[in-house]
Amino acid sequence: MTDDAGVDVRTLRSQVRAAQHARSLPLIVIGVLLVNYAVGEFAPHPVEWRYGAPLAFVIVWGLSYSIESRTGVGPGRADYLIGAGTVFAATSVVVLRPFTYWFTTVPGVEGAWIIVVGVTLAALAAAGRDVVVAVAGVAVMAAGLYTSVFGSHDQSGPGIFANPQTELTHFAVTGWTGVLLVMAGLFFYRQERQTI
Repeated sequence: MTDDAGVDVRTLRSQVRAAQHARSLPLIVIGVLLVNYAVGEFAPHPVEWRYGAPLAFVIVWGLSYSIESRTGVGPGRADYLIGAGTVFAATSVVVLRPFTYWFTTVPGVEGAWIIVVGVTLAALAAAGRDVVVAVAGVAVMAAGLYTSVFGSHDQSGPGIFANPQTELTHFAVTGWTGVLLVMAGLFFYRQERQTI
């Protein structure tokens, strides 16, 4: 796709996204979020999920803004700041009535929180037309769904250290989803560095 001046807009857009690390940053930051909370079993220390999850989106926005300010390449990713507000509101609403009647177990609430993050990530990816980040959002939603459906059946030990006699815990599913996101993010970060 070129305009009248002969500029390849698709290549230029790809280079701008690579310079902004628009694909790798969300994958790494959201992946780290999932690993951290899976290992800590969603404990409120040091930060509660309803603050930690939106903070992850603020971090992506802040890093993107810093890169844009430093390099002058493309507009800042303000959509991640909007995503942070959306995640904060949605994860807070989950613990209000009537939702507290719908989610009768703690893993049910935790699963809903994870789904909120996945939906937001997928929506931001759709707005930015990034298939890879959209797939990551769907993977996060799947981990949240697993947590909601199967989490209450876990009879295992803490975090990802599941009792080998039991099935895969919802913490392990969440944690390994995060690990896969971080690994994918690092892979795409390397590609982005080569594209710049």
